[in-house]
Amino acid sequence: MRSSFAMQARFEAVRLPPYCPELNPDEAVWNLVKGRGLANLCAEDDEDLHRQVRSSLRRMQRRPELLEGTLRGSELPWGTLLNFCGEG
Repeated sequence: MRSSFAMQARFEAVRLPPYCPELNPDEAVWNLVKGRGLANLCAEDDEDLHRQVRSSLRRMQRRPELLEGTLRGSELPWGTLLNFCGEG
């Protein structure tokens, strides 16, 4: 992996702690899904739960500002990356 990054000047490998939710934007995505999309859900069965989770994630896909907020809310320097990509 290091050799792959070494060949690309604009990439930098950073070692992260094994568990650090404040550095992991997908933790924020799951918190949004559980707090908004699935709050008070009583699924009939596993299939219903699966369908509800997928539906909640699809709704989030249609709201890019929520997903961008999970990146900006992490303690990683995502703002710079988002600005570089023309998103922010």
